[in-house]
Amino acid sequence: MEFNEKVKEILDELKALYKTESALIKKDGRLVFSDFTLGFHSNEIFGAMSTTMLGAAKNITAECRKGFPKRIIIQTGNANIIITNTGSSAFLMCMFDSIDDSKEIIGEIDKAAEKIKDLL
Repeated sequence: MEFNEKVKEILDELKALYKTESALIKKDGRLVFSDFTLGFHSNEIFGAMSTTMLGAAKNITAECRKGFPKRIIIQTGNANIIITNTGSSAFLMCMFDSIDDSKEIIGEIDKAAEKIKDLL
């Protein structure tokens, strides 16, 4: 099984459990995989904006001398977006409907990120 198929399989498991939409993005902004229903004109814009957000978080935590961010959580009124590091070259972004307790899904996203890290 090739890399993209393995990534899709890992992210399909999350989708089946939590109805997530996911993207694997290289830290240079290139989109490796996405099942997001994007409102952007291109995947390049989506990847670049996501990488910029991760870079800003990295700068903030470095300035505070707290190391590299493990995850970024964005909460809106009806959805959560979790950005999780998958190693030195990529990160995983997952979006799911707002739920009262997101600890369980964060744990599952972390497991998926570790599996993808092993593939990279």
